[in-house]
Amino acid sequence: MAQPWPSELPSALVQRILAHSGCPRATHVTKELRLSRWTLEDQLSWLVAAHGADGALDRAVQCKDGALALLLSRRLLAQHGARPTTSPVMHSYDHATLARAAATGHAAVVQLLLDHTAGNGDLLAAALERAAHENHVAMVRLLLSRGAQVSRSAMARPAGNGCLEVVRLLLDGGAGADVKAAALAQASFYCRLEVVRLLLDGGVPATARNHEPLVWASRFGHVPVMRLLLERGAQAAARGSQALVEAATGRPGREVVALESVQLLLEHGAQADTRRSLALVEAARQGSLPLVRLLLQHGARASDQQSQALVEVARHGDCEMVRALLEHGAQADAQASLALAQVCERGEEHVAQLLLDASDAAR
Repeated sequence: MAQPWPSELPSALVQRILAHSGCPRATHVTKELRLSRWTLEDQLSWLVAAHGADGALDRAVQCKDGALALLLSRRLLAQHGARPTTSPVMHSYDHATLARAAATGHAAVVQLLLDHTAGNGDLLAAALERAAHENHVAMVRLLLSRGAQVSRSAMARPAGNGCLEVVRLLLDGGAGADVKAAALAQASFYCRLEVVRLLLDGGVPATARNHEPLVWASRFGHVPVMRLLLERGAQAAARGSQALVEAATGRPGREVVALESVQLLLEHGAQADTRRSLALVEAARQGSLPLVRLLLQHGARASDQQSQALVEVARHGDCEMVRALLEHGAQADAQASLALAQVCERGEEHVAQLLLDASDAAR
């Protein structure tokens, strides 16, 4: 493993070594290199020789030590003619000098860069995005004061991460309606209840993006978020009761949550028989008898989709679920062969007998 240069090397010798074309450290930054062990002049010499003045500035602003980053940046700008990147890097402004500095959270460094460049709108927006993603509240406040525009990504990620103060700043900082709607959907997806409340209080409609927040919250069983959205105007029956289908789909080990979510949506007007009783099919696929019974009680039709729900419950070999579907109109003859094949593979004699009896009765 390569060893770092000793800290006692004089600056003149470092410059001579770096000037030598055969020195690999003139073109590569190695993980073993520890700049903090060198004098300030050594660090500047190495950075400029290895990356040029502009590249050295890009690296200096990312130094974890804020005071050191500020010192290096000042010297590079004043003595070496370094210029912050003002054009897209790798087809994006996310890697521009200002954005790199914003991601570190060193406000003094960003202020220094802003004083040395006009900072076009794209540069400021990219810097704001990086600062928001890292939850640097003071940095976000600084960039907003300099006119940075709030992008969708800048607000959505902190909303999903639950960064309440950053979201509040962006909400008050001129975020557009579509940006705020995307943030509400993201906060609902990750069950950030306080962020959802903040956005709703800030005027974002619960019905934003065609009820997407409620659909996301229902998919993952975020009952407190679902309840809040429904209280603020979200419609459980919207999009063909898609939220109900998502809630019924459930997740392994979350049957109780799925049941509570479905119950809440049904109480607020979701239709169990919509989309050809797809919610019932999903509940049957999960093997949840309480959920199947609840949907049947609220009007789901067991005969929809050629009694597909019957095939799904047959896979679980649950006599009670099979009986419940048959009692509510599932047609055994419609899917008898497939359902029987399922139970025969599992050796479920009682279920097979139920299906055969129902099929014979239907003839």
